[in-house]
Formats: sequence, structure tokens, C-alpha cells
Amino acid sequence: MGNVKRWWGLLFFWALILLLPPAVMAQWGAIKRGVDAARSGTQQQTTSPGQDAPHNVADEKVGGAGLASDTTFRNKKRPFSYTIPAGWRKESGDPTGERAVFMKPGTTASFNFHFTQMVPSFPRKAAVDAG
Repeated sequence: MGNVKRWWGLLFFWALILLLPPAVMAQWGAIKRGVDAARSGTQQQTTSPGQDAPHNVADEKVGGAGLASDTTFRNKKRPFSYTIPAGWRKESGDPTGERAVFMKPGTTASFNFHFTQMVPSFPRKAAVDAG
């Protein structure tokens, strides 16, 4: 009886060894195809005059050329600042206020921030340590 269990165990083990790689490789193939499709889609996507650009790409012609030089914005109420590189364009918000969004024209690269003040009872040390 012990030999039968051992044989079944070995049979199960080898079945796993033989069947698992194709399943894993099939999953990898699906992932790779998705990544390849995403890459080729963004690289090959072009727009003609009058046709809208993909919604997540900052159009180079909309809203001006962007910042002429690296620009540092300082918050009006709080002691912090940040610098946006030359060529990036403000898409929305107030750069010296509570929120703003910047994008690099012709790309999907963006920078955004949103400042939310916590209530006085919020555990400040825990929030700072977590951040």
C-alpha cells in the first residue's frame, strides 16, 4: 500500500512539473502581448489635423508652449515649494494653491499635487512616519 501511495505521489508531482510550465508560459504570453500592444499603440498613434489626440497625451499645440525655463512655485499658505522643468505646461489648478496639474507636451508625463489639510486630531507623527 505504501508503494502505491508513493507512485501516485510521484505521478502527481511529474504531472505538475509537465503541466505547470505551459500554463505559466501561456500567462506570460498574454501579459507580454498586452504590454507589446500598449507600447506599439502609444508609439504608433498619430493624429491628423482636426483629429483629437489620445486623452492622456498632452497635445503640443494646445495651451501654448509651456514654461520658458525651470520654474519654482511656492505655496501661498504653507512652507513648501516645487520646481517644474522648462517646456512643461500647466493643465489645471493654481500652482501656488491647493492643487495643480502639469504635463510635458507630446507625452503622457505629468506632475500633479493636491494638498489636503488634516483635522487637528489626526495623528501627525504617524502620518509623517508613514509618508
